[in-house]
Amino acid sequence: MPRGKQRHRPARTGDVTYTLIGASALGFDLVRRPGGAELARVLGTALALRPAHLSVLAATSGGSVLGRRRSDLDVLSDGPDPVVTALGRSARLVEQGDVAAALRLLESAPLAGLPDLLRLLREEVLDWTWKRSLSGLREQSEPASRATAVLGDALVAGWHTAGLSAALGDQLRRPYATALTLLDPVPVADLGPQHVTLAGLFDALRRLEEPAELVRASDRSRARSSWAASMHSATWAVSLSGRVRPAAAAQLASVHALSAAGLTVRDAAAGAWNVVSGATQALVVEDLLDEDTRRRLVAPVTDVLERDV
Repeated sequence: MPRGKQRHRPARTGDVTYTLIGASALGFDLVRRPGGAELARVLGTALALRPAHLSVLAATSGGSVLGRRRSDLDVLSDGPDPVVTALGRSARLVEQGDVAAALRLLESAPLAGLPDLLRLLREEVLDWTWKRSLSGLREQSEPASRATAVLGDALVAGWHTAGLSAALGDQLRRPYATALTLLDPVPVADLGPQHVTLAGLFDALRRLEEPAELVRASDRSRARSSWAASMHSATWAVSLSGRVRPAAAAQLASVHALSAAGLTVRDAAAGAWNVVSGATQALVVEDLLDEDTRRRLVAPVTDVLERDV
C-alpha cells in the first residue's frame, strides 16, 4: 500500500492490546523490559508532537526501515500472543525442572507485543494525524506517514534492544536521533494541571535508594484495601475529565523514573509498579478524586519516599 494512503484497522475484538486509557498496563510491560525507558521516552515525545513537528521528523525518514520494509515487522514481532507464548515456554521449563527460569520468564512476559505498540503509536498517540474518508476509513498525509515511520523505527529498536545487532539498532534509531537534534526544543508532553506535583514525584522516584521498599508498600496496601477498585475510580476520573493523554504521559514518565532508580524486573512484577502507577494516576486527577481514593493510591508511595529522605 503506498505511503500516505494507509488504512486504519481497529484492533481485533478480544485481543490484549495497548491503549492510552490503559497506559498503566503499557507501563507495566515497559518497566519490566530492557529498553523500556527508551520506549517510554519515544512515546512521551510522540505524545507531545504538534503539526509543525511532523515535517522535521519526516525530513529524516530517508533511512527509515519501517518506511521501506514494513514486512520486517513480522520478523521482529514476538508472535501472535506473547502471554500464551510465555506460558507455553514456562510450562516446558517446569517440566524440565527449571522452575527458577520459568518464574523469571513469567515475571518479564509482556501483556501485548510490538505490533500492539506500533498500533498504539499510529492510531492513538498520533490519531490527530489521520483524516477520515466517506467510507469511515482514515488516511495519513505523506509527512505524517513518514514521521510515524521514524518513530516506529525507534520503538522497534527499543523493544528489541537486547536482541538486535548493533548495526541494525543504530540504523533503526538514527532517523529519530537526528530529528531530536533538529527539534529545538524537544517537545515535552503535557501532564495536566497537576504537573508540578507529578514532576516532584518523578524526581523523588529517580532518587529512591531502595526501590524494593515499594514492593513491601504494595503488600501492605493490598492487605488494607482494593488497589484495583481505587485504580478504576482514578482511571474513570481521567476519562471523564479528558486527561487521557496527560495521564498516559505521566505513566510513561513513571517508567523512566523507576528505571533510573534501578527497579528490578522482579520487584516491578511483585507490586512496585502497581503502587507507583496508582499514585501517578491519582495525582493526575487529585483535584477530582474523593480523599479516601486519593489516599489509598498515593499514601503507599509517599510513605516510602518520606522514609527514604
